[in-house]
Amino acid sequence: MSGQALAAATAAVPSGAATSPGSREKPTANEKSPQSAAAAQPDRSLLRSRSGYTYYGPSGEFFRHKKTADRVRRAKKYHRKDIGPSEWGKYNYVSSTICEDSFHIKETLPRIYKSETTLKDFVEKFEIPCKPVLLCGWMDDWPAMHRWEPRELERRFRSARFKVGEKDDGEKIRMKMKYFIDYMENQRDDSPLYLFESAVEERADTCGLLDDWTVPEVFPMDLHAIVGEERRPPHRWFCIGPKRSGTTVHVDPLGTAAWNAVTHGVKRWALFPPAVPRHVVKAKHLLKRGEDDEAIMWFDFLLPRIREKYPDVPIYECLQKPGEVIYVPGGWWHAVLNLTDCVACTQNFVSFSFLTPAWRSTRRGRRRYAVLWKERFRRFFPESVGLGVLDDCDA
Repeated sequence: MSGQALAAATAAVPSGAATSPGSREKPTANEKSPQSAAAAQPDRSLLRSRSGYTYYGPSGEFFRHKKTADRVRRAKKYHRKDIGPSEWGKYNYVSSTICEDSFHIKETLPRIYKSETTLKDFVEKFEIPCKPVLLCGWMDDWPAMHRWEPRELERRFRSARFKVGEKDDGEKIRMKMKYFIDYMENQRDDSPLYLFESAVEERADTCGLLDDWTVPEVFPMDLHAIVGEERRPPHRWFCIGPKRSGTTVHVDPLGTAAWNAVTHGVKRWALFPPAVPRHVVKAKHLLKRGEDDEAIMWFDFLLPRIREKYPDVPIYECLQKPGEVIYVPGGWWHAVLNLTDCVACTQNFVSFSFLTPAWRSTRRGRRRYAVLWKERFRRFFPESVGLGVLDDCDA
């Protein structure tokens, strides 16, 4: 990690915060109820009382751009139809200390360093045995470490549109970068919108992002690449996550492993081995009346309840700081919470080390694609062990 990135990460760590996040089963007496909070929202009109921040958003935020509030309101309306745009802050997590408290969790994921690790070391110690790990030093020469500062992204991609959600029918909800950065800097939502773009290489106004980073050397092979970029499943994402945003607990699709690299901000991760049952990690049965299971709420009260009810379940946690890459093996459950505004990129892949489970998962989930994938194996690896693995897995 560069000295500059270390300084930024250290500055984000609060002093004197509690050592563990508390349960948040219902709003405290000092918090507004959803009804009173909605009633207290001001009219969304032009203000002149705050220099540089003159427009109200749907939850009372001040924005720099005149159209930000409208674009945010539209995105929220289509992304979540179960609540109105003004209700995204009804639990008042903006006043919670869960993000600050999370800086003091006990980290149980190991770190390895580029100067001390060879490709063979990584494959033998982590990829083959299917163990997650944090990698340090592989991003030191990335232009993204300085080119992905949020205001710099706004300058470079001001009018480019990025995905921030999906409608019920799967249609992408997009927002211009200038409006999203404005929203991120000023939002007060419990679980904010999350910019998650998989198609940066497909458009002239966003493909420049690909020049800012390279795949770390410990991930030299991606067997889905033999199908071609146009035919393979989505596998690469550029992400901007406002503070308190995140992803709920899940397993990556088609048996793929993943690496995730943070250039700005700090993420909290919780990971469970593949053998842990789905109902345990999802913890739907541990929800109480009136509670939601967005990422921040999962970390706030569901994760502590999982620990209490299932003390023997292994849980791995870590804080991922700027300049660090996390490796998540295929089949591992994981959830992520952005403790600060974060910028990152991530990629899913398959290597020969775990081809067998990835092939089986692809056969179950994408049978037509699996036929094409196997045909390409015959072409590119006719004598390899890979083809034998695929043959052995035929049902």
